[in-house]
Amino acid sequence: MVFRRGWVVGGLVSLAMVLGVQGAWADISVAAGMAVVPVGVWQALSARLVARVQQQGLEVQAVSGGLRVSVPVEEVFVGPGRDVRPEFEGFLADLAQMLQGVAGAQVRILGFGNIPAQTYNPVELGLRLRRVRSTLATYGLPMRQMKAALRPEAEYQGPGRFLPLVARGGVIALEFGPGV
Repeated sequence: MVFRRGWVVGGLVSLAMVLGVQGAWADISVAAGMAVVPVGVWQALSARLVARVQQQGLEVQAVSGGLRVSVPVEEVFVGPGRDVRPEFEGFLADLAQMLQGVAGAQVRILGFGNIPAQTYNPVELGLRLRRVRSTLATYGLPMRQMKAALRPEAEYQGPGRFLPLVARGGVIALEFGPGV
């Protein structure tokens, strides 16, 4: 017999509601077969994420339902390659550990550039995004909780000081949220 995680969680939540169970189960809702992070859990997690982002010296933005951190690729990678800087790898390891036990918490790893690509290599940027994703997975964040994508520069909504870098594929954004 095969059980899908969403069905099991949904069944437990339904059973808890029928039995009138209070506590943690009362705060969990299910959307499209996926557990959604309870509001209190997300608020506590957000506070920890913001503190860690600020400790790293980065700026965090509140976005609809979540948080966004925009980072120049030079701060993430060593030179023009795909090796993550050790200090940024430690940051990613901390984020992965914070998020790994929270069902429903999602991370989107976004790269921005002009389309069609004129001033950067979109394949290289895509591989860099995958490297950030695999680094998070190495430190325990399940792949199903992450998405990585390239976006046109017009969709960038981060700090204005990074705008000159966006068109040439020079910014990566990490978005955290309950189902971002």
